[in-house]
Amino acid sequence: MPKLLVLGDDLTGSNATGARYARFGRRAVSVNAPLEPDAPCFRAESGIDALVVNLGTRHASPPHAARAVRAAIEPAGPVELTVKRVDTTLRGNVGVETEAVLASERGARALVVPAFPDAGRVTLGGLHLVDGVPLAESPAARDPLAPVKTSRIRTLLRSAITVACLEHLNHVLATGRKNP
Repeated sequence: MPKLLVLGDDLTGSNATGARYARFGRRAVSVNAPLEPDAPCFRAESGIDALVVNLGTRHASPPHAARAVRAAIEPAGPVELTVKRVDTTLRGNVGVETEAVLASERGARALVVPAFPDAGRVTLGGLHLVDGVPLAESPAARDPLAPVKTSRIRTLLRSAITVACLEHLNHVLATGRKNP
């Protein structure tokens, strides 16, 4: 059984995340969803540290994306950490997929960190910037399939989820508790 479950919404980001874990000495394996409960990657003898699952949900409907997250978490069983890899320009179903991860375990918390400074993506005071430009004014805002309408991470999350979101310094914490 893997110790770490990583869920990505597209193949490129999923594989890049798996490669990063491998560079740090983790035995990482990338697979595509959906997975069968008896898939070899779930066997104890597999020796997998990080199981990276490409959900392929970047352009899926929100209900489909949430179902895909739940369907990937269930057969993995208990893991030490579940990571929901998000696009650094926050395209896709960031909110509903984060909420689906939170719903998978009582008391779960999510730290949403889309920043990737080496690629020009930074978050300052909850505002996400791409090459110094607010996200909503960047090319990601004009993505024909997954346009981003706000630069504020908390606003983006709250438009899609029912759990409380708190901004803390440069990050947003989704608490897993329902919004009042």
